[in-house]
Amino acid sequence: MTVGDGTAVAGRTAYQLVIKPRSTGTLVDSVTIAVDSASGLPLGVEVRARARPRRPFRSRSLT
Repeated sequence: MTVGDGTAVAGRTAYQLVIKPRSTGTLVDSVTIAVDSASGLPLGVEVRARARPRRPFRSRSLT
């Protein structure tokens, strides 16, 4: 897990946690979770598939 670039979600400042699987046998390329920098609550998630990394599944404003 790494900390990615800062971002804004629903007008809130957030940081991004980026998780990349170590296994090559998975369909997931990465999972990015946007976390509110003030409250620590998750604000969004993005899942990228190995087959289509440029077309992620995104869900924002989870609060």
